[in-house]
Amino acid sequence: MYKSRKLSQKERKALIEQRKTNHLPWHSPPRFIKRDRIFLISAACFEHQHIFNATSNRLEKFSHALLDFINKNCEKLYLWVVLPNHYHFVAHIIDLDVFSKKVQAFHSITAIAWNKEENTPGRKIFHSYSDRFIRTERHFWTTFNYIHNNPVKHGYVKKWQDWPFSSIHHYFEKYGRKKLKEIWFKYPLKDYGKGWDD
Repeated sequence: MYKSRKLSQKERKALIEQRKTNHLPWHSPPRFIKRDRIFLISAACFEHQHIFNATSNRLEKFSHALLDFINKNCEKLYLWVVLPNHYHFVAHIIDLDVFSKKVQAFHSITAIAWNKEENTPGRKIFHSYSDRFIRTERHFWTTFNYIHNNPVKHGYVKKWQDWPFSSIHHYFEKYGRKKLKEIWFKYPLKDYGKGWDD
């Protein structure tokens, strides 16, 4: 996510020149119009600071606010998890360009409120967001495992169901432990998501 910081001044200049020559945005990859698809959306706090849980109940309040935002702006929510410094969700989005503007506004409103709470005006809270089109059934179920395993991966809990801020509780109720175990072994993570949280 922050690879450009490791580049020398000369390497940065060469990269920008290459982007100019190829008529690409100078500092980010191009976005193509994507419509009526299921996407994995991920967003992180700037430099992965633990801001979502900086004050009492903020993680819970932010989880509710995010779910409310998703339900108002997406066709259907499938999966979600909120951690102290990032979140992921999978939803059916009709127009990604329209959604992109809305998620940026949601991040901005949230950042302004938190900075006011903590008397830190102008502090950068979010580092943009990323979207990935869910291509196949296998991709969906591997993402299912990735999202629900995220709190375990980051050491917050030992079991998926111990993390309160995710959709896993819905799926435990819907499928039961046996079915979830089958999904885990049928759709292994391998190196899925490697480098996303660096």
